[in-house]
Amino acid sequence: MKINAWIPNTLILTTSLTGMTLLPLKVQAANLAPACDTSTTYGFMTVYQNSSNGICPPSPDWSKQMALEWRGGAVGQADYEFGYGENGANEPLAGSIYRDWTNNDKNQFYNWSVDYTKATKTFVLTLEYSPSEIYTRSYTSTLASDQVGALSMLAKVTDKAANYTSYISVDQVISLDGQVAQNGSSPLAVAQFTGNNSSSSDPTFTELALLGQSGTEIKRVQGKFMMNWLGSISPSDAALRSNITMDFKLFDAPQKVPESNMAYALLALLGSVSLGKCLGKGQKR
Repeated sequence: MKINAWIPNTLILTTSLTGMTLLPLKVQAANLAPACDTSTTYGFMTVYQNSSNGICPPSPDWSKQMALEWRGGAVGQADYEFGYGENGANEPLAGSIYRDWTNNDKNQFYNWSVDYTKATKTFVLTLEYSPSEIYTRSYTSTLASDQVGALSMLAKVTDKAANYTSYISVDQVISLDGQVAQNGSSPLAVAQFTGNNSSSSDPTFTELALLGQSGTEIKRVQGKFMMNWLGSISPSDAALRSNITMDFKLFDAPQKVPESNMAYALLALLGSVSLGKCLGKGQKR
């Protein structure tokens, strides 16, 4: 017996005893989903969440491709309010935007988007505060993989930023082959958190993970971002820096053949070997 050919999700075998080619054996691969207890599917994207604490981190099997982070920052050049790159606002930082939060931004929902060009592994980021105030930046990945199939979003406010709110939504995701995932006029997914003065052991953030169907790659993501606060001291005026953030990350979500399918394939393979031997014995003279 030998392996005659390998086609994705299909194993074609030929027995050396009879020359008989078996029918293709399909072994279904699947993206590795995060371990969370709630999921909702919109088009080709599935939103994962944990009902108990509102925290669903991305799967540890996902490989991060790029990150964005909105921050409270500080006034002027003292600290930035937006970071992007392989690690978002962490080193090595690929880029940043200094754009102070003012009271005019309070509870205002602004548009953001990321467009991905696979051929050049380039991400184009757009923040739109108004038709006359648009920030556009690009980031080219130096990572080996060019696959983008999953994302995560997080809203965080520490107890140092009590009564401040961070908000980020994903409203629409478009795949490389033109599929659109959306939830009508409502957001596809929202991460929102308001800080408080409760115990330091309480969660300070909420996090969601979104995964595309196997074999589907992401081309564009768009949504909204917002910060809100009580009183008249903005996050920048209060120099809250990373005590209030919204994070967005894109990932390569590798595929894996489930163990049950692997077991089925193995049984079928062993069965084909036995069949080949039986047929071979029957042909002896």
